Amino acid sequence: MYAASEPGQQPERNNTKKLKEPNVHRRSVLAYVGDTPRPNEILSYGEFAAKALDANLTLVNIIDTSAKHGELPDPIASDLLRREASTEIGELAQKKTGPHDIETVTLEGCPAEQLCKWARDHDIELTIMNSRPTTERQKWKIDEAAREIFEQTSGSVLLLPIDEEETQSSALETILVFLDGSSRAECALSVAVKLARSTGSNLVLVHAVPVPELTKIGPPEKEDDALRASVLKRNRQKAETYFKRLDQQLRDKDVSVETRVIVGGDPRHSLIQCIHDENADMIVVTSQGHSGHADVAVGSVTNHLIEHSPIPLFVVRSAKDEARSKYSMPNVDPTVRLPHRELM
Repeated sequence: MYAASEPGQQPERNNTKKLKEPNVHRRSVLAYVGDTPRPNEILSYGEFAAKALDANLTLVNIIDTSAKHGELPDPIASDLLRREASTEIGELAQKKTGPHDIETVTLEGCPAEQLCKWARDHDIELTIMNSRPTTERQKWKIDEAAREIFEQTSGSVLLLPIDEEETQSSALETILVFLDGSSRAECALSVAVKLARSTGSNLVLVHAVPVPELTKIGPPEKEDDALRASVLKRNRQKAETYFKRLDQQLRDKDVSVETRVIVGGDPRHSLIQCIHDENADMIVVTSQGHSGHADVAVGSVTNHLIEHSPIPLFVVRSAKDEARSKYSMPNVDPTVRLPHRELM
């Protein structure tokens, strides 16, 4: 276990047992406990993700001192907080159900800054955290710190909508993968396949076909409805052909795959409705799709899911999203596009 340090400094080890050095060949998953009302769920999803992705797991707790700026530090109180935080996260790690060791880290400072720095310095490929604030007034709005961490941290992010009222189960039966036909969006497939294999979950691939918009200048013309219907029919046929190809490619991946083509309406609202219709347990999606821009961290559809998804949301960073990263892509299977650092 690690003890807390001063902001901006590396934490010091406070136990006599020497921790094993992380295997540089294994991936790394970080689970941020924070002030979530149910830390056991963070641990449960952390173990699940680490097992599915064959990764090391680190539990992180952060003593938030950002609100105390300008105040004189109380060394006795600070030391007490560090000890309590280290004890709490150590006790949580002891509740693990898997055979692998879990490292624990206690940091001090602004949670977003400290977590992003730790993730960057330790090559974290997946960050798991609660996305909901604890205040009732802001229920169903993503926590500001979670939003900041999501936008600044590298690698993928698993957002858990944990609140004090309803317990989320980490038992996965149905995983939705939202695809728009772009190579960016297909980066979610490799992760979803790995998760489905690990849990025996059913994989449901979903594509939303929006009603095409026509320029509304002047009165509608009689050809407008026919044109709109023709474009809608064409887009639906393209989506069905696309899913047939993916189904063929995924047949040897040892997963159960179904496909859904949703036609009409706003795709963002259609996807939320699909979560309820399929009784899904997790969503896997990339941060951006066809319309992705380098100057934004997340596309409009994924942003809507971040704000409104009632179930865990796994946001995969695509290769293009990580193009400016210090990492390079390894050789990949051309039939299934892989995310940053090949989470397969």
